Amino acid sequence: MWTVIGIVQKALERFHRDEEGVGTVEIILITIVVIGLVVLFKDSIYDLVESLTESMKNQASSI
Repeated sequence: MWTVIGIVQKALERFHRDEEGVGTVEIILITIVVIGLVVLFKDSIYDLVESLTESMKNQASSI
């Protein structure tokens, strides 16, 4: 006969083994970190991209 403690223990064991959502949570956390870094360093990133674009324009015009 099942006891309440036994039922809860089995449910907790199944929950502990279930890892379906772990990949999704990791992707969401990585995305949040990347967005935070972009927001934090947006001026530096903009300056870098602008400098690279200018450099490519100068090299393209010399060819």
